[in-house]
Amino acid sequence: MFKRSGRGVRPYALTFLFLIVSCRCGSEATSQSQVILTNSQSSFTVTVEVADTDAKRSQGLMSRTSLAADAGMLFVFDQDVAETFWMKDTPLPLDIIFIGSDLKIISIAKNTTPFSEALISADAPYRYALEVNAGFSESHQITVGNGIVLNL
Repeated sequence: MFKRSGRGVRPYALTFLFLIVSCRCGSEATSQSQVILTNSQSSFTVTVEVADTDAKRSQGLMSRTSLAADAGMLFVFDQDVAETFWMKDTPLPLDIIFIGSDLKIISIAKNTTPFSEALISADAPYRYALEVNAGFSESHQITVGNGIVLNL
């Protein structure tokens, strides 16, 4: 057993505290939010950045020049909304997948036009919107009525 140091703190206590902080930081740094989309035959995992504040939702993917094939941004709202999207200052063509509070896809805006100020809306109020690279929903056969799983 260690003797009490001159400062009154036992060395093993400091080591224990360091290990706790290191473990917590490491696990937070490696945790990633994911959306799992399913069609009638398969499921596909998209690693997402979560836009759950007004500031994050306003910024979205604007000014991004690339997005990994299995990545996206998930817009999360506290209640069902009928907000519109636009592509102003967004150089990437995207698919926007609108998802209801029941975690079912209610609408898909496919292959949006980069830099467009045209308003993009869903067919009904939604709770989540997932932005992925244009063509994702087509190539993965994602359609209205498919379900999703959130791992946030």
